[in-house]
Amino acid sequence: LIAKFKNLVQFSLSMPFTKENLQSAIKQLNGTRDSIQGLAKMVGTSPDQAFEIAPIFHEEINKAPPQNKIFIMYVIHEIMMKTRDKNFVRGFGKSLKGIMIDIRDVVNETNLLNSCLKVIASWEREFLFTKDFCNKLRDIIQEKINTIEGI
Repeated sequence: LIAKFKNLVQFSLSMPFTKENLQSAIKQLNGTRDSIQGLAKMVGTSPDQAFEIAPIFHEEINKAPPQNKIFIMYVIHEIMMKTRDKNFVRGFGKSLKGIMIDIRDVVNETNLLNSCLKVIASWEREFLFTKDFCNKLRDIIQEKINTIEGI
């Protein structure tokens, strides 16, 4: 399976960016480090298309089963942390509130929601986004955790 994904990534790196190629690659994520980093590497080569790429990720998160939503968020995180490209940060920044709401509305496992909080904390720590923006994202996820835990 990992070899199959690596072949997809190698094939995708040599192909022009299309919405269909990206959607296919996102759907094939399996949660392994190789699949997450491979897709992030593929996407990270196209910062000039960040404002087209970010909405595709949001659309795919919306359709994905709960566990896969977290995998897709890890790819977004990997892209922004590895490239530190302002286009990716701005592009994904425009979609993150909606992405967190989508995750909050469907994910019911506190360990997965806590993973989101850790990612948000790293964005704040690394100054990718302002403290206020990170707090807004954190509040969206924390609201669901509080509901699950009966707080």
